[in-house]
Amino acid sequence: MIPQRRIRYPVNQKKPAALVFKPLVVHGAQILWIKRCIPYKSDDISGVAASSYGKERCRDEYFYFPESNLTIVDNRAFRSAPKVGEINQEDAVQIRPQKVKLRLRVREPFSLDLHYALAEGYPVDLYYLMDLSKSMEDDKIKLSKLGDTLVEEMKNLTSNFKIGFGSFVDKRAMPFVDKKG
Repeated sequence: MIPQRRIRYPVNQKKPAALVFKPLVVHGAQILWIKRCIPYKSDDISGVAASSYGKERCRDEYFYFPESNLTIVDNRAFRSAPKVGEINQEDAVQIRPQKVKLRLRVREPFSLDLHYALAEGYPVDLYYLMDLSKSMEDDKIKLSKLGDTLVEEMKNLTSNFKIGFGSFVDKRAMPFVDKKG
């Protein structure tokens, strides 16, 4: 059922000269706006489907029915990163489009297609931060074994890979370190 919006005027009350951008028809996300006066045929206006409303009441130029739209502002082609040491390594393009302008209607679904391609030579920085207290010793051993494997795998993805390591001890109780060593 289509929601109805009724405007009733008593016989002795003057009707308004214009309805300026007032919502007239509401059906889900479909809202139709009137820009100018409606030549009334009766004392009430009933909301009906936007597609069939007002053909006998108003000319088409009096209606305002905005639609969602998409404008692609920047859509550069996929591009690999320049080699290490060259200028503008950030110029790699991995996603398309890069910039869009959207104009959307309230509560109306809209789909946007994004395309992704892995750029060769894209810079990757990996930084480990680890708790080096005694209770984390087994995790530290696992991490050092996995670190070599990770570096080898990352070399397959990019020639511009950097790895860093940081440590901290965040404990209030003993043991902070190995007492035997």
